[in-house]
Amino acid sequence: MFNYLQAVKQVFVIFLYIAPLLLLAMYDFAFVTYDSEPDYVSAAFHIVEYGIPFTSNHPGTLTQYLVSFPLLIGKYFELPFNITIIFMRLTELSVLALLILVSINLMNVTK
Repeated sequence: MFNYLQAVKQVFVIFLYIAPLLLLAMYDFAFVTYDSEPDYVSAAFHIVEYGIPFTSNHPGTLTQYLVSFPLLIGKYFELPFNITIIFMRLTELSVLALLILVSINLMNVTK
């Protein structure tokens, strides 16, 4: 039997994941959300251009590669820079949401 209350709860949880993603990713692309964002973007451009980051001993090297993936896709499809930045932010926030979800599942958090 279909449980409507369970379905409503699941839709609400999905909304709680998607609403912040859209809110944080869709505002003006020129507004820097955090201080190190330009650093990651410049390092990602370096990765896209030369295949390696500026330094590999930086604690954010994994994030630099994560940021370079949407930039590479934007370059391949010749997307405008503002769309590429929004795509980059959506990618980062989606990966963060997935990491939180996996962490919760690994810790066996129950109600």
